[in-house]
Amino acid sequence: GWQLYSSVRWTDVMNVLGPVDAVEVGPGNVLQGIARRIPNAAHVRSAGTWTQVQALFEKKSVVSA
Repeated sequence: GWQLYSSVRWTDVMNVLGPVDAVEVGPGNVLQGIARRIPNAAHVRSAGTWTQVQALFEKKSVVSA
């Protein structure tokens, strides 16, 4: 559909999310780089594998306790 020819509005998305924790799942860290350049954007962590995603959430649980 429309996503094939429309631009992605990550700056708008990051501004709406605000300063929350987010996980970018998959290879690379493009969204993490974009978020770093936007004031008050989400704090994005990258996880390329399922094991890395699990590790992020395990660390979050330890930090929150």
